[in-house]
Amino acid sequence: MFRSLALAAGSVLALAACGGGDATEADPSTAPEETPAPAPQEVEAADMSEDMDAHDADMAMEAEHEHAAIPAPAAGEDARVDFVGTDGEPTGEAVVTGGPNGLLIRIDLEDLEHGFHGAHLHMVGDCSDYDAGFKASGSHVNPTGNEHGLMNEAGYELADLPNVYVHHNGHARAELFAAGLMLEDVMDEDGFAIVVHQNPDDHMTQPIGGAGPRLACAAFTGTPTDSGNETTDL
Repeated sequence: MFRSLALAAGSVLALAACGGGDATEADPSTAPEETPAPAPQEVEAADMSEDMDAHDADMAMEAEHEHAAIPAPAAGEDARVDFVGTDGEPTGEAVVTGGPNGLLIRIDLEDLEHGFHGAHLHMVGDCSDYDAGFKASGSHVNPTGNEHGLMNEAGYELADLPNVYVHHNGHARAELFAAGLMLEDVMDEDGFAIVVHQNPDDHMTQPIGGAGPRLACAAFTGTPTDSGNETTDL
């Protein structure tokens, strides 16, 4: 009996030595390596890289159009004038077309800060006082006497326009529509002006939606102005 027990024990040891059975542990050296999670700094760097790629693509796309003349709407154009910056130099152009339901306006601007900027129609076609902030262009065109703001229940002025978006390279192109404002309403003896502001218009706050200082001005008069703008005869 003792010999039988000894033989049985020997068999168990032999099986263990040969690596048989489910009890055998895996060799740690053969386990697959786990990929470490990226550090927060690496994730942030990747996000910044994606933002830079989008910025570069934006810049490249806009660069293709920087020197191309702004096209007139399909309906034609009644006037085309230069924008003037606060240094008195041309900084873009504007095209206005009168229609049965309002004014169609196309603008092309350069050298402005990236982001949204308020834009309004002003009562006087005079951009000659660029060094004083274009105050000569007067207040907003507002024949109905409404409050300012496209989102204002007591608004809006016919001069109110959507914000203009300036790309990272300082270039903006936009097509705007002044609903209900006829060309004959604004082209009186002193004309009118399109003014672009430093800040976005919140379309609620009085009197100009918090748009801030005037940065660019385009004067429509039918004749050249002191600012150097030229317009076609209307």
